[in-house]
Amino acid sequence: MWVSLETWLIGDGQLPELGLGAVVRDCGLRLNSSYLKASDQSLEGVREVHVDDVGRVRYEVTGRCQSVTSPMAALIAMPGWLTIAEPEAYRAVESALDSPAFEPWSEQFRPPSPTEMLRAEGWLGVVADHEWDAFAIPDSRMDWRLQRIQLIEHQMVRVPGEPSDTRTFGRVVRATHVDRLSRAADGVAGARFLVELLPA
Repeated sequence: MWVSLETWLIGDGQLPELGLGAVVRDCGLRLNSSYLKASDQSLEGVREVHVDDVGRVRYEVTGRCQSVTSPMAALIAMPGWLTIAEPEAYRAVESALDSPAFEPWSEQFRPPSPTEMLRAEGWLGVVADHEWDAFAIPDSRMDWRLQRIQLIEHQMVRVPGEPSDTRTFGRVVRATHVDRLSRAADGVAGARFLVELLPA
């Protein structure tokens, strides 16, 4: 599966500069979901849906709910691997004191029951180390083997309604296959890694 990996995770040492074939230890994945709903399917698995306009590979995942830590965070198990499912959209939190002013939230995200079969669609990303203690998310950490690595470079675009210096990833301007993760990529504006992972 192709998974988005932010370059700053390498830059600040959360992940080492690993090469092809290496094992990424205790790495958790998140499915940034456009929806989460009950499924009447009995076959668990994952299928590629399409590549979105900023170069992320979107998947449809069908699996069994293992745990729920909040109405917007569920752990889904498929044969041989786990992922957290959370909404890819956010809403403002008016009363936030010691947490970010935004939280994952979507009307298309229905809180599941443990052991329920679920279907979700979204793009996969690596969870940063600090998130395990800072947020109420289930633990999806496991070992993954690094199969392929691409360095994706994006045009940076303004975020509507935000200050003029606020930028986000726009269209892909360059995709380069590389042999290893590198801290140097963290210094490239608009760059992120896209890594193909298999359960180790």
